[in-house]
Amino acid sequence: MTLLLCAACQLAEAQFQNGSNGSVYNLGNVAVGTSSTGLARFVIGTTTPGDGMWIGAPNSSIALMVNETSGAWNGLTQPGDNLLMWKSATPDAASAGGLVFGPWSTAANGSGLRIDAFGHVSIGTSNANNYSLAVNGSAIFTKVVVKAFGSWPDYVFRPEYRLPSLNSVNAYIQANHHLPDVPSADSVAKNGIDLGSNQAVLLKKIEELTLYVIQQQRELEEVKAENKRLAAKLDGGGPAVRGPQAGQ
Repeated sequence: MTLLLCAACQLAEAQFQNGSNGSVYNLGNVAVGTSSTGLARFVIGTTTPGDGMWIGAPNSSIALMVNETSGAWNGLTQPGDNLLMWKSATPDAASAGGLVFGPWSTAANGSGLRIDAFGHVSIGTSNANNYSLAVNGSAIFTKVVVKAFGSWPDYVFRPEYRLPSLNSVNAYIQANHHLPDVPSADSVAKNGIDLGSNQAVLLKKIEELTLYVIQQQRELEEVKAENKRLAAKLDGGGPAVRGPQAGQ
């Protein structure tokens, strides 16, 4: 009986260990740094910046860390970020291998991918302007659809649209060195280009140019008709034109 009780005590002791660091093993659930496993099989409880879990050795491992400081381990991190990081002894070497969210990097912007608390995604950039997606580098797409940027400029073809005179357009170009409604070179260098709005502006200019061409074609046809009428008149279709009489 005594042996059975001792075995039960040993089993209970093995199933529940609460050390000074808060480590717990309770019926298959494990907690480190906290005395409660909650509903999880494995819990690491920590609020210490940079604390977390390492798999492997310090020079070749995967780490999951919480409450990072700005630029800690990776140039993309901001205060309070959580970081999943892959690291090797030569992290920047070719073919080092790994699926990386936050690679070891000393670059100012890092070279990984960051998703902030609001769902903004940044790749190789700190994304200071909080774009939904910010990429520092090249990107390739098979198709891009831009929505909700403003009105499409078919209004140019409506009867009430007042087409600017070419003289006014020329005066604007001479004063500003770019077309009306089109962003200047300085603006593009500073702010970039809104693809949707820029496409609409370009289409507007094409439609206005089409109207100018139609207008000039109409005027050209009128001039041709007038020249034809005058030519017919000179060929005898109208009253004869006499020169001055001799002696006058």
